[in-house]
Amino acid sequence: MTTVAFNLRVPADTRFAALAPDVAARFMDMMGGAPSDCTALAAALTGAMHELKPDPHGDVELAFSAEPTGLQVTLRSGSRTSVVRHPLPAAKG
Repeated sequence: MTTVAFNLRVPADTRFAALAPDVAARFMDMMGGAPSDCTALAAALTGAMHELKPDPHGDVELAFSAEPTGLQVTLRSGSRTSVVRHPLPAAKG
């Protein structure tokens, strides 16, 4: 079962887009992730935002959720969507 923890909307402008990976890293930390998990989730989210190619004058909507197997971030910009998943430490192995 997926539980939406929170939603975040950031401007796609590069000055603000870096907020989302920072928030993702903190979310992973709060959920018990190691520093390497936090860094990996932030990097994956940065890559997903780049691949999403949002309108620089638009927004990127992010839905952060916790699943039994890990964290999930769903990104939306216009009609484009991307999903980033990272396992929680307890779900590894």
